[in-house]
Amino acid sequence: MTDTGKKSFDWQKIAGVFRAQSANDLNSFLEKVPQQAGRPVMIAACVAWGFAAVSGLYMAVQVQQMVEMRQELTDAKSLNTYLPAIKTEPVSKEEVQRFVETARRVYQEIDMRADGANIVITAPSVRHFTAFREAIGHVQNGGNRWHVTMDKLCVGKSCDEHTHLAAVLQVQKVSVEKPRQ
Repeated sequence: MTDTGKKSFDWQKIAGVFRAQSANDLNSFLEKVPQQAGRPVMIAACVAWGFAAVSGLYMAVQVQQMVEMRQELTDAKSLNTYLPAIKTEPVSKEEVQRFVETARRVYQEIDMRADGANIVITAPSVRHFTAFREAIGHVQNGGNRWHVTMDKLCVGKSCDEHTHLAAVLQVQKVSVEKPRQ
């Protein structure tokens, strides 16, 4: 060791390992092992080397299979799609009632009334078909995030004797929820 506390490295010992005679010395040692060690030691060494070789091969195969399974799992996860969920809920009776009251002032020749989350539109005669059709379109474009479905529609003789145009429109609100992963 030097005064600075660092270990010194002996290059002469390393040079001795890499000289030309070192390979001959190793070869000579390996040739003499069977005569000096004896048969039982050689058999035990062969069994140990064979076991190590088989274990190494088995481990290499298992690692390769695990790598392939991991790749398949990664590929399968990448194929999963996460879609947003569409949620519908009935519009409040108050909101439907407010909408109907406003629309009645526009479509005075037909009858509009709120029935819970439904809007019922009727007309006494087919002469009012244009206003009837426009009122249905107005309801479908009526509120923010509204989804309108037609539960009933009758025109002319398919309606009862007092109304010749009738529609029942169910109003729901649509919301889109973030996808769950």
